[in-house]
Amino acid sequence: MQNRTKTQRTMTRWGVSLLSLLALAGCEQGLGGGFKSAPKVTLIVSGTAGGDIPVVETTDAAPQAVAGFGTIKGKVTVDGALPTLAMKLEKGQSTKDAVCAINGVPDESVSGENGGLANVFIYLKKTPKGVDIPAAPAMPVTFDQQGCKFLPHAFIARVGQTINVKNSDPVAHNVHSFSLNKPLNSALQGNDTKGTDLIYEKAEPLPIRTVCDFHAWMDSFHLVVDHPWAVISTADGSFEIPNAPAGKQEFVVWHEKIGYVERSLKVDIVPDQVTEISVKVLAAKLSK
Repeated sequence: MQNRTKTQRTMTRWGVSLLSLLALAGCEQGLGGGFKSAPKVTLIVSGTAGGDIPVVETTDAAPQAVAGFGTIKGKVTVDGALPTLAMKLEKGQSTKDAVCAINGVPDESVSGENGGLANVFIYLKKTPKGVDIPAAPAMPVTFDQQGCKFLPHAFIARVGQTINVKNSDPVAHNVHSFSLNKPLNSALQGNDTKGTDLIYEKAEPLPIRTVCDFHAWMDSFHLVVDHPWAVISTADGSFEIPNAPAGKQEFVVWHEKIGYVERSLKVDIVPDQVTEISVKVLAAKLSK
């Protein structure tokens, strides 16, 4: 009887020590996106009076859900004057496809008005756990070629959303994108308004550059995300992201001329309220 009692005390001490060790280890398991998972709970049942070996049962606690949703409003402004950019193709300029020079082709890499900067991508860096992601829109994104330039110059698409790539010009174009997950290199004949459909199966970390190998001046950028919390600044630099997960979140701010404006912009989103932010870009960086 004395030996059995001593054995049970030893097993109990072993069980408590193991429980403490596993609990400490579980506290360090991160889920990304600024949230930590609840610790892994390990239950050790002490031996029975007959001296059976302890039973170990392990369960994972559910991820912590976000505490509601809020709206982000902001503006990307330029510190200084926007640079004046030369036309990529002058009106009436001699080129192999004369139709391209009817109106000329402007350089759209830097544009804005009233002190704002257009075509800046602002998007949630990583979706927190415990958030229900709305389904991708059923409405396709139209990616066209008109006047020997891409329209739109910048856009966002969701994973699983159809991008209809077409050519409204009377001359052939080549659509060549440099994505990591699904590169596209497709020639489209003139007036191909039916085009071809492109659907991404994975998100891209950065906006993707697309060019036309037939016309060297043509380029555009698009971003593929697996969540709806991504926007592009308008002509005056303003933007809005509704229904964003509340709490401390991180956003990427990116522009084609600069690259990263902010690699990890930290925003504390308040539930059911509007959180206002501002982003400033030095005009000198837009002239490079």
